[in-house]
Amino acid sequence: MESFEFRLLVNLPIAGCILLPLSLKRDMSSLTFAGILSVIAICYTLTILLIETPFYWKENRNKPTTVMEPFFFDWNILTSCSLVFFAYTCQLSLLPVYSELVKPNYRRIKKVVDRAQSFHCVFYLLIASSGYFSTFNATSDVVIQRDPLPGYDPDYTMLFAAVCICIVLFAAFPQVYNPCRN
Repeated sequence: MESFEFRLLVNLPIAGCILLPLSLKRDMSSLTFAGILSVIAICYTLTILLIETPFYWKENRNKPTTVMEPFFFDWNILTSCSLVFFAYTCQLSLLPVYSELVKPNYRRIKKVVDRAQSFHCVFYLLIASSGYFSTFNATSDVVIQRDPLPGYDPDYTMLFAAVCICIVLFAAFPQVYNPCRN
């Protein structure tokens, strides 16, 4: 089965049966625990990446195909930019968060935004760095899709991290879509 057909057969039912009903809700307060679960899932993924990085470094650093290029620019820079911009779509949730604050004012919403941006930035930098220093120039577009270590195939911890990322996306999509719809 081709990749496009597989994605269509998997993504369409997920979008129709899970994401659409969640996105039609007016009140997002029932997804509070999904947000907490998302943070736990991201923390788990980051922890696994950081734990496995030294082992990947040891395995890949002396390969003849390993090239350490701190910066590499090609036409894929546009894809990278879109990923970075998508990562910060949490700003769409600013108004619902503001309306939920007990005593909303500029200082409190600024504190919430600053903490969220700092949290996102630290996590994305750590995940990107551990992904790059694991496989160097062979780093895949999605860090958790890297080849498993020899003798550790399948990498169950990374498979669970992929499930965790799905949880994050299931929680994020309705929360981002809802302010646009309202």
